[in-house]
Amino acid sequence: IYNDESDHLHYWFLFSAKENPRLFQFMLARKRGTNNLIRLPESISKTFLELCERLITTTPDKATALISCFFEILSYIEQGLLEYNVSETNNNLPPNVSDILSYINKNFATIHNINELAAHFEISISTLERYFKKYLAITPRRYLEDKKLSNACMMLRQNFSVTEACFESGFEDYSHFIYIFKKNF
Repeated sequence: IYNDESDHLHYWFLFSAKENPRLFQFMLARKRGTNNLIRLPESISKTFLELCERLITTTPDKATALISCFFEILSYIEQGLLEYNVSETNNNLPPNVSDILSYINKNFATIHNINELAAHFEISISTLERYFKKYLAITPRRYLEDKKLSNACMMLRQNFSVTEACFESGFEDYSHFIYIFKKNF
């Protein structure tokens, strides 16, 4: 997530490392929840974004080009994890926003809505939404939902049942979880 006002794109790569976990060891060996924010230097970022664009626009019949592009992207991600990590405590965020993000990251499964979050930090919902819009370019509701969905995906990949993934990730309604999950994935 960028913390500035300029236009930007987010790239999410969702894939399974099940067939060859050694290939993705540089990601899988990290302690869960640490060093998830990578900021590459501007020169590398431009190249990385060009590769992402190439991956999206390459036609499926050019399998070798797709695979090559994918591995180049993985190489930059690995390089970013090893060299350009930014810790979870982001120095560009005001302390109150960092506190809110840390709280969400640790307690997402027990937070039912943003009203609870605002009450916990003794701020209004509009102030909470203003913080998220200004510093993260996302709504607090969406951020919380993304954390829950991300946890549910991880649980499903580890062969938990859909019901377990739903409720352990903090969703209270099974049918709503299914709807949100299908909508996002």
